[in-house]
Amino acid sequence: MDVLAQIRHSRMTRFQVMAIAIALTLILIDGFDVAVMAYAAPSLYG
Repeated sequence: MDVLAQIRHSRMTRFQVMAIAIALTLILIDGFDVAVMAYAAPSLYG
């Protein structure tokens, strides 16, 4: 049994899709936080 071939040919489950969606949402939120701090920092410390 070739596990890698089976993984490549099987469809993603709803759980896997939701896990990826949650991870991408968290990455976007983290990036937004950094962008807001970069925008606000000059007025806070200047």
